[in-house]
Amino acid sequence: MIIDGIISSSGCFVAAKIRRSVAIPLDLAALQAVLDWRFSPALLEAKPVPVMVTVTVFFRFDEVLQPLAACSLYKSPAEIREAIHNLNSALLQLPSDRGN
Repeated sequence: MIIDGIISSSGCFVAAKIRRSVAIPLDLAALQAVLDWRFSPALLEAKPVPVMVTVTVFFRFDEVLQPLAACSLYKSPAEIREAIHNLNSALLQLPSDRGN
């Protein structure tokens, strides 16, 4: 997913806006993570200044898929990946008023 925002002169991520959504639960997790990050502020003439940034957030499910394979609902990591893909596809087809 892609998030646009501003890093303040104090190094905090502010004014975050989702440019490219993945799925609502993942969007919320990514926004929370980005808002918790702290940066060294950009400097202009040796003074901290706010800057506009674009952040790409990647999700890794490898560590999650193996333990879930033991679940009786799914028989393999491939089936779990397919279920996640199907859920994502269904979520992306829902109407959105977020302006994506």
